[in-house]
Amino acid sequence: INKKPTTALVMRFFFLFFIFIYLFSCFEASIIIPASNIPSAPYPDWAHKHWVWLASSQANQTKEEDLVNGYLERNVPVGAVNLDSEWSTGINNFVFDTQKYPDPQSMIDYFHSKDVKVICWTTSLVDTDSPNYQYGYDNDYYLNNGRTIKWWHGHGSFIDYTNPDAVDWWHSQMDNVLDLGLDGWKCDGTDPYTFEFIDIKGQAGHITERDYANMYYGDFFNYTRTKNPESLIMSRPVDSYAILYWSFSPHYVMYSGWVGDQDPTFDGLKDALRNYFHSAWRGYANYGSDIGGYRTGDGTLGRTKQLFIRWAQLGSMSPLMENGGNKEHRPWMFDNNNQTLDIYRNFVHIHYELIPYFLNAGSTAMEKGISVMTPMAKQTILHPDSWDYMLWDDLFIAPIVKNSTTRKIEFPEGIIYHLIYLIINFFSI
Repeated sequence: INKKPTTALVMRFFFLFFIFIYLFSCFEASIIIPASNIPSAPYPDWAHKHWVWLASSQANQTKEEDLVNGYLERNVPVGAVNLDSEWSTGINNFVFDTQKYPDPQSMIDYFHSKDVKVICWTTSLVDTDSPNYQYGYDNDYYLNNGRTIKWWHGHGSFIDYTNPDAVDWWHSQMDNVLDLGLDGWKCDGTDPYTFEFIDIKGQAGHITERDYANMYYGDFFNYTRTKNPESLIMSRPVDSYAILYWSFSPHYVMYSGWVGDQDPTFDGLKDALRNYFHSAWRGYANYGSDIGGYRTGDGTLGRTKQLFIRWAQLGSMSPLMENGGNKEHRPWMFDNNNQTLDIYRNFVHIHYELIPYFLNAGSTAMEKGISVMTPMAKQTILHPDSWDYMLWDDLFIAPIVKNSTTRKIEFPEGIIYHLIYLIINFFSI
């Protein structure tokens, strides 16, 4: 028998329903959710943000601030700015050159107010014409009794990390800038010059080049973290000279590396990818490359628009997206219709959307001693048979390595893709 519910029955139902909702809300309010035990990442997320910089020949305080503001005003986020070599009155005395940087404290504070970190270029060499050189020489603070080597910034001696007094002296000078709030260092690759000594000697006796490299990068990383736990260093994982692929940094500092200096050409882009691959094969976790290539090319810009865009796309799919070097690297300077800027901005925003992915991948990779990249190529010191790579577990990256808008892609077998970024088809130029 089908009967319609009476009005009394409907009213009773709603009464009981509201009583239930009231009692449930009271019970819910008394629930205490336990604290999450999810571990924090072992390094700060600015390791994966967008870093910019000017070559030393272009740089001063006004131009550095204009550079960062130029990006921010065009809705391109910036996570860090690198002050290139010759920011100081001597190499390396850690004293700002006030002719170029008249108020370094206000500059650093200004960048911090915009959530932009600041790092300074450095090495472990002290040049003979640096104001602090003689004191270090007189106190025997350098390797091999102060023997000098010729390098790209002059003649200098290596700090002796086996001498505790030398290290204390070195740290006291680093404090000149760390106490201003500096966030880290770009540690350039001078350590292989120690091979010129043949027999490398410190106060503690003979050491190897590998020993010295570990001391150099490790000391900048570790000491700076005692002053600023959120600090990072930017250093090389693997760089190459012809078919020689050399490991520079110890693995534990490689949260935000870069693979050295390349030509501003598509061959230079390939050189960067080769260094990516060899860094991956040797278990380095996080790194990127100078977008557009560091070195100087022809013309006012020093690189073509096509190359710059392809390299920016590669940079966005690298753990560190960083852009700087000789001549022009500002994306709004490559055309009059903002096409380059619009493409660049889009890929920076894509990179920022991937920061949680990078941070999770990088943390796990550092823990396991592996890279976040897996090259599709077979390991070789010669020409790789593929330029593609997996970016951790879920992203298949297929860069364009020549001036073209098309390319053939071969997908690896046996992999289910949750998300695929095919760099080549984002924009045609």
